[in-house]
Amino acid sequence: MLARTIELIESDSGVAAEVRDRYRWFSVDEYQDTNPLQAALLDAWLGGRQDLAVVGDEDQTIYTFTGASSEYLTGFATRYPNARTITLETNYRSTPEILGLANRVLGAGRAAPGERLPGAPPRPAKRLLASLPGGPAPSIAGYASDEAEVAGMIAAIRTLASAGTSHGSMAVLVRTNAQLPPIERALGIAGIGFHVRGEGFFARPEVRRAVTVARSLVRARDDGPLVERLAAAFERDLGVRRDRPPQGEVAAERHAAVVTLLELAEAMVAADLSTGVSAFLAEMERRSQVEAGGTPTGVELLTYHRAKGLEWDAVFLPALEEGTLPIRQADEPGKLAEERRLLYVGITRARRHLWLSWATRRTGTTGREGRRTRSRFLDGLVPAPADRPRAPIGGGAAGPRSTRPPRVDPGERSPLSNALRSWRTERARADQVAPFIVFHDTTIEAIAASRPRSIAELRRVPGVGPTKLDRYGEEVIGVVVRTT
Repeated sequence: MLARTIELIESDSGVAAEVRDRYRWFSVDEYQDTNPLQAALLDAWLGGRQDLAVVGDEDQTIYTFTGASSEYLTGFATRYPNARTITLETNYRSTPEILGLANRVLGAGRAAPGERLPGAPPRPAKRLLASLPGGPAPSIAGYASDEAEVAGMIAAIRTLASAGTSHGSMAVLVRTNAQLPPIERALGIAGIGFHVRGEGFFARPEVRRAVTVARSLVRARDDGPLVERLAAAFERDLGVRRDRPPQGEVAAERHAAVVTLLELAEAMVAADLSTGVSAFLAEMERRSQVEAGGTPTGVELLTYHRAKGLEWDAVFLPALEEGTLPIRQADEPGKLAEERRLLYVGITRARRHLWLSWATRRTGTTGREGRRTRSRFLDGLVPAPADRPRAPIGGGAAGPRSTRPPRVDPGERSPLSNALRSWRTERARADQVAPFIVFHDTTIEAIAASRPRSIAELRRVPGVGPTKLDRYGEEVIGVVVRTT
């Protein structure tokens, strides 16, 4: 469409005259993301005139994969020598603490005077002045595993919500869509509303097919355990086995979405052992209607690229690890510089609360757990050695002790986690149920991360409802006290 429009204006003088007479001057926003075709169309519209205003930030150039280049912005005054340049330094969105962190991230990637740093612009770094008063310090935390990380994030979300920040004014940003299913699963199990920007979870084709398969079980005579029936049906009719994720990002996302339904069923059974297919379907229908009804509510989940131009009171940036951000494909200086800008964009989406984290062990889309290294972009922001789990720095969105990571060597489960798992095995054997019926692995890690020493503290842990408290509360507190 752009190419045809340019061709029409350049080949037909009548069309060119009409367009230029109708549109006398132009204003272009997000000018740093202009690509050559867009620039050519703008030139065709202008027809040699200089009645043009542009606004942009070269440090938010994150679409070079579409051909975008910030050189149109940075070279504007050269192409238009009579242009007046106005520097906008006052930021009306974020607190001084958030802006300070963002500018340190950017500054670390800039070349000092006389220094040759491929792909990096020269210093001085951006000088943004906050119009808002001071706020909580950003939270920066390392965790021993992805399970512990998501448990810490859930606890932080609960803490913020209890202090008055609505779920709808929170967002979780990730580098790729493949990172979303585990977060969706954890939020669903914790009973925290969420929506994926641009796509509803229950609107996904694979989720609709899975619910249809589950609906067929209502007519079956088998009255075995809900989760076992669902797992068998999903494998038989959809080819989905929890322990066999497929290769490829898209296929892995679809697999993870169906597995999320299994884990939601597990959470329901854990809260009420009598839960059957009908109750499961009713709950899925309820969640689907909430998701589809009117304006999306709940914590927003989206990628950094989709977050461009948006803002929230609280922003969570998990999985800040080598191979994720920067992404593994960023194998040359220019690409690495863009990954750094992507993190800058993510940080500056937050108005008041900011939460950054990474894990030293993570299960990938293939189902294999591997070692992870903290993102190089956090160097200089966290004083502890890389690869070591760290407590959150500053108050920030992390809240109280419940968000702190387990104090363990990398790659090992905490002593409390091991003790809780041993207790769960014994209790499951005594109750003659599967261990996940007692507590799911995610809940075990959440308890190990928060280390509750009273029923009141245990009640705040994601995945621990009233039934769990009555049945296991005192025993869990006993394990925590004995182990810690």
